[in-house]
Amino acid sequence: MKNKIGIFTILIVLLINTVSLAQSIPVRVVEAELKDLAEIKVVNGKIEPYKSIQISPEIGGIIDEVNVEVGDFVKKGQSLIVFDQDNLKAQLKQAEAAVELAQANLDMLENGATPEEIAQVEASYQSAMASFEGAKTGLEIIESIYHDKSDYKQQLTSSNTQLESGRKQLSIADEQLNQARVAYNQASTDYERMKTLYNEGAITRKEFEGVETQYKNAQSALKTAELGKEQAQINYNGALESYQIVEDVYQNPHSLKQQLDNARTQLEVARANLQTAEANLAKVKKGAREEERRSARASLKQSQASLELARIQFENSVVKSPNQGIISAVNVEVGEMLGAGTPVINLVDLDQVYVKVNVNADTLTRIKVGDQVSVDLLAFKDGISQGEITNISPVIDQQAQAYPVKILLDNEDNKIYGGMFADVSFILNRAENTVVIPINAVLDLDGNPYVFAVDGDKVVKKEIEIGIINANELEVIDGISPEDILVIQGQNSLQNGDLVEVVD
Repeated sequence: MKNKIGIFTILIVLLINTVSLAQSIPVRVVEAELKDLAEIKVVNGKIEPYKSIQISPEIGGIIDEVNVEVGDFVKKGQSLIVFDQDNLKAQLKQAEAAVELAQANLDMLENGATPEEIAQVEASYQSAMASFEGAKTGLEIIESIYHDKSDYKQQLTSSNTQLESGRKQLSIADEQLNQARVAYNQASTDYERMKTLYNEGAITRKEFEGVETQYKNAQSALKTAELGKEQAQINYNGALESYQIVEDVYQNPHSLKQQLDNARTQLEVARANLQTAEANLAKVKKGAREEERRSARASLKQSQASLELARIQFENSVVKSPNQGIISAVNVEVGEMLGAGTPVINLVDLDQVYVKVNVNADTLTRIKVGDQVSVDLLAFKDGISQGEITNISPVIDQQAQAYPVKILLDNEDNKIYGGMFADVSFILNRAENTVVIPINAVLDLDGNPYVFAVDGDKVVKKEIEIGIINANELEVIDGISPEDILVIQGQNSLQNGDLVEVVD
């Protein structure tokens, strides 16, 4: 009897334990919570320089200097290469001289000639007058001889006397010219020396102006002496020609008719030269006409334009950096001949960089220019940076079959280089203060999603409506409430109403 009671007791205990094990399933749980959630798409991209500039010279020529190497950091305006400048300097000086000459001509036409300029024109007129008188006298001599052929000997003696007088005047004029040149050279030397001292502040303006006046007087005296020598030479040449005519007639009376014709021709030429000199003198004394002044102004503008072009060409002989950045390529050497427009240096600006990524159409429709994104620089341990979307291509890249997008990053320390890789996290959707649960709490995620919620010692199957999904969590729009306890481990074997035991 006792054995039967013992066996019965054991069977009851085993039955209780079996029922208990069948009805209580161990599970792990988590509490649904209210918080913000974002849908994030991570796309891999590549770093590109903010700017990559190919630098080409505006002019051609021989390279005289190359001042940079690959890897050098350069500032804006820094000299990179220099062309040979000798010819350009000469062209610049010629252009400057042309402007000075055009300005002086315009000043003379608008303000009238200076006394020195008037004196020079008057001296030219006097020289032309002397030539005319000499030609006239020569013709008179020939005509006298031609009409009176009785005494060639007397004519020859008279012509010889005039020739000797002309030779003496020429000698005196030559000596005066030499003295004027010596005086001018000395005045020029003194002027240049005092000009330097004045520019350095070593002498007063009054002292400099005194030397400048002496220099101008010496210059004017030299011009007068040169004109005097020229006039004496003309007189001498006229006397020599008359003497040669008379001597020729004396030696060969039959050539007299030819000499007479030549003398008449020379007189006409001298008369034309005199008329030109007389017109020039009248113009200087009277002043220029308005059309002459307009022509002089136009000439000055043209000279100034040529000077500006020469200056630009000279400035372009030094190729400067248009931006600060790092030299990534140098394609030229000293002594090399280059043509204008030939790429010689490549400059990259790395103060900012782009991350270029390709996104699909679904991502494209949910981002916009100006969005802030997280960028993970894979080359750095702590390489998380914030960037801004600056460019979204509206046209698909046929090779990648995706849309190119650019994100701008600051890179003030220049540690990020072109070609590095980065992961860009795009926020495609965002929900605030919403019900969020772990993604592993959901069953049949792609079909009719549901969860098991713990209610006392049992579980209740709840179908849910899902919103945003990211890597580890998701939003529940409908089906559960905040603070619901959800099974996240052991739920695969559960049925609605099963007994459970929470083990964690």
